[in-house]
Amino acid sequence: MRRLDVRLICLWLVIAGVCIVPSAFAAGLAEPVGANAVTLRHAQMVYPTVLVSLAGPSGSGTVIYSAQRDGEWHSYVLTNHHVIARNIDISEQWDPQAGKNRRVETRTPLELKWYTYNELSKPIGNSAKRARIVAWTKDHDLALLRIADTERGVDHVAHLLPQDEPLHLTERVWAVGAGLGRPPFATSGHVSLVDDVLDGLTWTLASAPIIFGNSGGGLFRWSECRHRYELVGVPSRVAVAGFATVVESMGIAIPMERVYGFLERNCYGPIVALDLPDTCESLGEVKKEAEK
Repeated sequence: MRRLDVRLICLWLVIAGVCIVPSAFAAGLAEPVGANAVTLRHAQMVYPTVLVSLAGPSGSGTVIYSAQRDGEWHSYVLTNHHVIARNIDISEQWDPQAGKNRRVETRTPLELKWYTYNELSKPIGNSAKRARIVAWTKDHDLALLRIADTERGVDHVAHLLPQDEPLHLTERVWAVGAGLGRPPFATSGHVSLVDDVLDGLTWTLASAPIIFGNSGGGLFRWSECRHRYELVGVPSRVAVAGFATVVESMGIAIPMERVYGFLERNCYGPIVALDLPDTCESLGEVKKEAEK
């Protein structure tokens, strides 16, 4: 069967809410191998990953959107709250007009770094752009950064796992991040648990190892339906056992259902093809009455 026929069948399955490629057709949409695979992994996993440069330990982030809106470029990076927490200061200050203290939040801009490679392997330098924190949640350990450059977009943006599409045990995944402050690199493994519960929240456990500095990066998988690598989670924790012994062969990631919920609640749903809820005035703007 021709590849076009296979893709039409897969498209029909996706529209029907199913992402299953019949085994007889899977070869036509199988993950690339060899040099083609390396090039594609760089473009869709490594290049969308940035090093989040901070005063203290660095972290990682993933570019999830870059497009023009209202005459300027909007580019956004997804990361963990704990990566950028030091750049958020909340204090009590006296408001003479109200005659009482009020909570004041100050967000310090940060720097994002992209790396350039020779031979798809050897980092030869980096470029940096400032970004500001536009949304965050400590409970779900997520944060969204907007790149300060409004005149230029970002070339490489991660594809996202569609909302409500599940992961399955044994699926192959890659954890990509700037671990230990190094240029972004990948480790591979498989989905081990899709409903691991920690602190009352659901997490994805994978055998793709992560290390300090990977936090905020991306967990990716190959989609045979859409013929691309997709972001399926945000690596956030190293697995531990016993007396806080790090299990280096496992990583814990935030599933995409929580990412979508975070973006929607903070009025950034449109950057992931979600409608603005009634509580939102516009992109990133909550209605005043909804804030009360």
